[in-house]
Amino acid sequence: ADSVVTLHLTIHHGTLNVETATACENFTWHGTTFTTSGTYTYEYTNADGCESVDTLHLTVNHAMDSEFSVEWMDDMPYTWNGQEYTESGDYTQTLQTVDGCDSVVTLHLTIVVGVDVYDAAAVYIAPNPAKEVCRIVGLETAPLSVDLFDMRGKILMRARSTEFDVSTLPSGMYMVKVNTGDRIINLKLIRQ
Repeated sequence: ADSVVTLHLTIHHGTLNVETATACENFTWHGTTFTTSGTYTYEYTNADGCESVDTLHLTVNHAMDSEFSVEWMDDMPYTWNGQEYTESGDYTQTLQTVDGCDSVVTLHLTIVVGVDVYDAAAVYIAPNPAKEVCRIVGLETAPLSVDLFDMRGKILMRARSTEFDVSTLPSGMYMVKVNTGDRIINLKLIRQ
């Protein structure tokens, strides 16, 4: 006699998940914390009992904590990112990097009062606003250093000359700190 055999076959497959993630400082995935960028895998048995692998492509961005010092001799308050400071001290602001990670910038501010060591109007940057090369006008001696800072306090350039090129900088406002050896002169520069 003829017989019919029916086979009901279920084939289970392993799971292959791929995930891409970006994090600040660290990222936790399947119970493990990762602090560096890289490609990571996690092997396990899925609910169907099949060997499975998850893959993580991770980019970890880090905060860039920094600090800078300013000796301020102007009668006006020192302004940093819209905040005015009238007393010497250490001040911090939490800012974000271009990657969106929190970074702490510390300002070490010294307010010098009762000292009139130069005529602030006699020392200036020309041209200001500047597109390319500018120079410091009105100094009696060559400077020991000329430091250019962004408004977050990050030093962008250090020179020993009264002339410097700003053509590679983005448009915006910058602080210039001129050290002549016997005095510190703080100037503002606008890059067009």
